[in-house]
Amino acid sequence: MESRSGFVFGGLFTIGGIVAAVRLGLGHFSGFWDALGVAWLVILPFALNVALGKIIVDEHGILSWRPLWRKAYRWQDISEVTVEKKTGRGNGAFRIRVYRHGGRPIWLPAPYVDIRASDKWQKEFTDQAEDIKARWREATGDGPGKEGTAR
Repeated sequence: MESRSGFVFGGLFTIGGIVAAVRLGLGHFSGFWDALGVAWLVILPFALNVALGKIIVDEHGILSWRPLWRKAYRWQDISEVTVEKKTGRGNGAFRIRVYRHGGRPIWLPAPYVDIRASDKWQKEFTDQAEDIKARWREATGDGPGKEGTAR
């Protein structure tokens, strides 16, 4: 229900933004609501980039996919996969962080779960994270118990 309401509100804001842009084009720009609509159209690509982020995990590695950005990480280039809490301004989420040999760590766009999420969603996230870790260990032979594993 929560994600559906987000799409409904996003769609309504987008329609409002289109109406505001048309009004601006016709010279009928009237103030706050039109400015809000145009501002929404400006940030919409960035909002969609965050909201539509996903990953694809296969035998070769992880493909981090967003509409404006795609990056592939081969299993051999990954030194560690962890679950970490990322917080800011009173809210936060548990997210998956991938550490790369010789590179800076990256946050995967998905999956993630809010720190206040239900036990069911927490377990679903944990299962997904453990699956990604298991696939990394299987592909590289790394993981707990292996000597020399470092970030």
